[in-house]
Amino acid sequence: TNPAQYAMILDIVNNLLLHVEPKRKEHSEKKQRVRFQLEISSNPEEQRSSILHLQESLRQHVLQIRQLEKQLYSITKSLQDESRNETLHEMHQKLQDQLSQEKADMQRRDRKS
Repeated sequence: TNPAQYAMILDIVNNLLLHVEPKRKEHSEKKQRVRFQLEISSNPEEQRSSILHLQESLRQHVLQIRQLEKQLYSITKSLQDESRNETLHEMHQKLQDQLSQEKADMQRRDRKS
């Protein structure tokens, strides 16, 4: 047997005999799909460009989330000083919504991959 077959057999035995947490199982299945896709792909340069594209996309999402979190922190700090300022409350809510949307977009993209 080769390493891929051994890993598959080990996975089957683990799934049949041992309880696997759903998140861990989902992660393992995703990793296995990626490995399989890499094995059947014949063009390494295509793999490299695909990986680089996904990494760049992820970096952009993380950067956007960090910027929103910084803005949110700044507004939250200002709200503590001026708790009656309605404009700050509106900005705070808008940033919370943007942050939630960005995180949801990143999770959807992660599930597609």
